[in-house]
Amino acid sequence: MGVNRAGFSIFDDEAVRKAAEQEVIRRYLIARCDYKKGKISEDSLLRSKLLMDDLKLKIEDRAVVKPTWEYAEYKRSLDKKYENVVVMAIEMPDGSFITGRSSRRMVAAAAAVLNAIKQLCGLADDIFLLSPVVLETLQHLKMNILNNEKSSLNVEEILSALTISATTNPSAQVAVEKLLLLKGCRAHCTAILSDRDEQTMRDLGLDVTCDPEYLTTNLYFN
Repeated sequence: MGVNRAGFSIFDDEAVRKAAEQEVIRRYLIARCDYKKGKISEDSLLRSKLLMDDLKLKIEDRAVVKPTWEYAEYKRSLDKKYENVVVMAIEMPDGSFITGRSSRRMVAAAAAVLNAIKQLCGLADDIFLLSPVVLETLQHLKMNILNNEKSSLNVEEILSALTISATTNPSAQVAVEKLLLLKGCRAHCTAILSDRDEQTMRDLGLDVTCDPEYLTTNLYFN
């Protein structure tokens, strides 16, 4: 006679419910960006919003969103030159949040990834994983030789530079290995990522969402 083992299953209803709610929020954030890009209809976006409303969910219920907005507002409050600053935050494995902002040297996603792996390595903020000379050389190549309109290095370019630096910089070598620990972490950005940056972040295993705003051409910072 067979034994029905269904009664012995372990089922955490609260955990399942929270995971489902997070997925609803994630899909709504993606829908907002897809609508901005013209990929979906307004009806599709509204259906996603109705589900959020039915479950009484807010975008901020995705924990990584609020720190992103708060850091962006903080930078804008400091100086008008940060009016169009783009910020990304990453929720770390220990539950803390690491932020990065856009600059003339790199996009916000690249800065956030570098800051995240520096934390994982236990390195101070003032420790350089990449030499400013290396960054300037890459930007020279990008702007003056490849005739790219934007000087800011994307995530893939920064990671390539980090990998090259790892051959001579022990800290960079450790940092490269720490990239594996970002898999499964959630991230949020205040602007829509380029297709290339979005793919690189997904290749790293990061769960990325964005606000439905495009980057402006009015770039700002130091």
